[in-house]
Amino acid sequence: MQSDRRWAIIAIVALVAGFVGAGVWVLRNELSPDDDARPPGAWETAWEYVTAFDERKAGAAAELTTDPKAAAETLRRVFRKLPDATVSSALGEVKTAGDKGSATVAVEWTFGDGRTFSYPTKVPLVQRSGTWLVDFSPAVVHPELEEGQYIAVADKVRVPAVVDSSGEPLLVWGDVGPQPVKENRAKVVLPAMLTAAQERKPPERWAVVAMKGKNTRVRILSGDGPQGAKPLPTTLSIPLQDAAQAAVDTQRKPAALIAFRPSTGALVAVAQNKHVDQGPISLSGLYPPGSTFSLVRAAAENESAGAIARAASSLGWNADFDIPGIGTEAGAVRKAGDSFQLADQLKGQGDVVVSPFGLALVVSTVAKGEAVTPQFWKAHPTKVLTGYQAPDEETLAAVREHMRTTVTEGEASSLKSLSSGEAELHAVTGTARAGGGKRHSWFAGYAGDLAFAVLVEDGGSEKAALSVAGKFLRERP
Repeated sequence: MQSDRRWAIIAIVALVAGFVGAGVWVLRNELSPDDDARPPGAWETAWEYVTAFDERKAGAAAELTTDPKAAAETLRRVFRKLPDATVSSALGEVKTAGDKGSATVAVEWTFGDGRTFSYPTKVPLVQRSGTWLVDFSPAVVHPELEEGQYIAVADKVRVPAVVDSSGEPLLVWGDVGPQPVKENRAKVVLPAMLTAAQERKPPERWAVVAMKGKNTRVRILSGDGPQGAKPLPTTLSIPLQDAAQAAVDTQRKPAALIAFRPSTGALVAVAQNKHVDQGPISLSGLYPPGSTFSLVRAAAENESAGAIARAASSLGWNADFDIPGIGTEAGAVRKAGDSFQLADQLKGQGDVVVSPFGLALVVSTVAKGEAVTPQFWKAHPTKVLTGYQAPDEETLAAVREHMRTTVTEGEASSLKSLSSGEAELHAVTGTARAGGGKRHSWFAGYAGDLAFAVLVEDGGSEKAALSVAGKFLRERP
């Protein structure tokens, strides 16, 4: 029996690890009834239950459980909903400790058209009055099933094509290719997501799902099911993206907001309102920074032309990146050629320009204390075209103090109540003159591991951007 036991262990390890190899057929009951490694009583119960389950004998399997009536009802519903399916299980290790135990089982369902669905599960066991029983719940059938639920096969499933950082779908596969789950969500980067998804082979659009009631789909169950492309993961956060969109939508003039995780460079939100008619201004729209340029002045050793240019570069103002499918412009600060040009630069005017993307990058650098590389695709790293080295810690401390004072005593004091614990809000605000008498409104700041910038075109004063920032901070999860 030693060789048989060795084969059983090998088979179960392969199955539970993910059913390695294409076309593997799950062999039922790999351990024989007289194997001397099984726990007395518990193993026989597990063996008999698995055998009855594989033979679709709901009544016989239910009699081996702690709740025969509920078990019979659940199993009959499963078999009724899957009339043409066959199931084959491999019974693995059975463990007991006192009057409780568990059995490892690898399950594979075979449906029509060569479809298979496989997964590992644990079957809990309990001893009552000297008899071992299966401690039944729907989770015995599949570990993600809950009370009142059963499994079924669904076609034309909305299989995720692109997902956010938590795995929630942004785009799903439809009848004509990938399509957004929510039409207005992340529209700025929607073209990039659509292009990336369309370059991939569409997956099979069927799935094994958890159902309840007559026809209510609860969730897609995990396991080795439909074959096809895995969804493309992004760094976006749907809750933060929705909060950003809600914030810019409060404005009646063009407004944009972009947010990063300074620790990783992850782009978590990028939003514009319906009044923007000049393309992705959040990513590449260049504007005079106005008084938000105080960040550079706080980082410079003095206010000479060279010191200002060096400080700007050290904060990432002149950085450049290649994010696959997404065009970005951070900004530009060049060494002033004369005192008049320098005077304009010190006011954040003249030839000094920055985008919301660039200003968010600058405050991310201050928050992290190191150069930040923005990321959007988890599987496709950003290329650094023009890098930079962040200022030393002493300089950064001065910049942070300047930003914190803006919140505690300055123009952003209306938001100081939004700080909590270690997530103290640091910020700068500003207005910038533009052509046609326009005055753009700016806000940039960070709280904990969230840094962001806000622009409201022709907002008039910093109050417009402050309002957007406040709503975003209040709406964020």
